[in-house]
Amino acid sequence: MGKGVANFWRYAQVGQQANGRYLDALAHAQPKGKAIAELDGLCRPRLNKGRRVAKFNPVAAEDTALFTAVLAGEQQLNGFRNKDLQARLFSTPARSDIEQRRRSARVTRWIAKLRGHGLVAKVKASWLYRVTERGLRLMAAALWCRNKEFPGFVLQPAA
Repeated sequence: MGKGVANFWRYAQVGQQANGRYLDALAHAQPKGKAIAELDGLCRPRLNKGRRVAKFNPVAAEDTALFTAVLAGEQQLNGFRNKDLQARLFSTPARSDIEQRRRSARVTRWIAKLRGHGLVAKVKASWLYRVTERGLRLMAAALWCRNKEFPGFVLQPAA
């Protein structure tokens, strides 16, 4: 797309689509009762096109780190790739080619798990993935439960 005045209409379309996706993500920040009930589905393995998809543990640190990386603001605007998630999930760069391939394979399996549960969808004809509406609702609810509700519930004295 050229940078001339004639293309302003297309820049406006792309900007509106990105803003719409970002606002949809913000709309799902506070979980509703339905989202909490749907979290049970994440905690069970499921079949997707005849293949078993492993369960998530919304309270586990590894799964919440994955949800946080996927729900990052820049991921909502443009989508994300395997490389983007690797940069967010691993604090140090890979020391060797073998370690880089292992990380890439691991993130690929996580993306397949997210796709199997319907939390992300592949963007057609690209290497990008975008979070689905269901994914926004469920991952935001899982993070909210982990960070707000769960610590308070555990720290309350038994009656």
